[in-house]
Amino acid sequence: MRKTMIRRGTGVLLALLLIVSLLPAGVLAESRNEFGIERYVALGDSFAAGLNEDREIGGVPKIPTGELDEDGEEEMVEVFGTSQTGYATRLAHMLNLSGAGRLDQNRPDDGYRSWAYCGMRTKDLRHYLDPTFPHDDNDTYFQWEGIHSNYQLYLKDIAEDLRNADLITLGVGGNDFFTAPLQETLLEMVEKAETEEETLALQQAELLLQEEQDGNALEQITGLLETMGWLGEFFSMFLSKMMTGYAEMAENFPVIVELLRQMNPDAQILLDHVPNPISNVSVTGNSVITLGQILGTVVIPANLLIDATAKKYDCEVVETVDIPIGDALHPTNEGYQLIAQRSYDKLRAVDHSFRDVEKGLWYEDAVNYVSSRQIMTGTGADTFSPYATVTRGMVAQTLYAQEGRPGVTSSAGFRDVPEGKWYSDAVNWCVGNHLAAGYTDNTFRPEQAVTRQQFIAILYQHALRAGKDTSQLGRLTGYADGDAVEEYARPAMKWALGHRLITGTDRRTLDPTGKTTRAQMAVILKAYDQMR
Repeated sequence: MRKTMIRRGTGVLLALLLIVSLLPAGVLAESRNEFGIERYVALGDSFAAGLNEDREIGGVPKIPTGELDEDGEEEMVEVFGTSQTGYATRLAHMLNLSGAGRLDQNRPDDGYRSWAYCGMRTKDLRHYLDPTFPHDDNDTYFQWEGIHSNYQLYLKDIAEDLRNADLITLGVGGNDFFTAPLQETLLEMVEKAETEEETLALQQAELLLQEEQDGNALEQITGLLETMGWLGEFFSMFLSKMMTGYAEMAENFPVIVELLRQMNPDAQILLDHVPNPISNVSVTGNSVITLGQILGTVVIPANLLIDATAKKYDCEVVETVDIPIGDALHPTNEGYQLIAQRSYDKLRAVDHSFRDVEKGLWYEDAVNYVSSRQIMTGTGADTFSPYATVTRGMVAQTLYAQEGRPGVTSSAGFRDVPEGKWYSDAVNWCVGNHLAAGYTDNTFRPEQAVTRQQFIAILYQHALRAGKDTSQLGRLTGYADGDAVEEYARPAMKWALGHRLITGTDRRTLDPTGKTTRAQMAVILKAYDQMR
């Protein structure tokens, strides 16, 4: 059963403001596949993205032809069903989901988001999931791919998409110990060239690898190096970098999956094995040893690592080692489709229902809405507890989980937050990061609840910060207890009435000091999420 709801608490105003600021703003379409999967996020390299993939928003994938059309615009050709389209788009198509490919600034919200990128390595992806993880901006391969400058603009979007996903696919690792080491080795060989002729030849070889990315290019490069007498040095450098790349992949990959699980405990996560695309590329024309066989010495342990990581973090593994590979060192049309089909075969149904949310009740639709978007999570495997109130401890725990449960090195020292409680780390982390505060008697009061007017006041402040419409105001005078609204909350309550976020507990009372129930919060958050 799905357990996807924000544990609502009655925390301090600052804590509530921050929890609201993390709410996703998208609008989800009705279920369009047998699994109930509404949001799919793809992470990985060019096997997921598709070699040179581009997408038309909401339509079939397209790539530029290099020619101009009759209007003078760059001509685009539809490529769904060709080898230029990665498996992620194909899987989204099979799930009746559409949306944006990578780095699409318009960000249409129709269920599918691809953050896969050609050239992605594990240390790049780890940096995007955890910006505190150090990254060398002068990395020559990183600059060559042009990833960093683009992705820095989208870190918040990536995190939001991942938190909201029903399905995440991850295919990364091959660039760590093959593409990047090969590229870096060639660049260093260019620097070692002693004559202008050697420099030009190596630069042409490096360019050939970038543009062609195929076995013929590799064989031409190794043949050139053999002619120059540099093949041994090239091979030694490449092998060293390959092993370094594997060590980095072995360190980063489990951390990436752990981060994904912390961001989204409930999503289905599929992990792709790393294929060996060069099994038939020779080191030299006369050698019986192939570069692919050498690469296989790290592909095998890399895939064993992926298997172990999948088992630890409740993920499924998609086999890719035996897929058909084309001349471009990427899957053929059939290969991409085979990965998509194998991914599809691993999927299981998502259940967004809760046994304590009865059909037809006033909050049923809102509960389904917020739970499917992970705006709120369940209180148990199949329970929502609609009439329960939320505590400050729950708010702290939610904020802490949203941030990936980082390490806690110090205690805030509250006398009512003993070590070892389920909320202890969360409270200490929130206070240490100035997200919440305690009281003057050295207590945090983790079991204290939030009133309706406190919650609305926080939403109002968030609406102002987010640039939402705050122009429509309702009237408190129409309610018998309108005068009971405290001064600080009056503008917010008028705003909420004007935008029909609240209508009162009945037609004549607002109950501003009453405790907010989880059902009430679900209704309010659904309306707020749909506001412009």
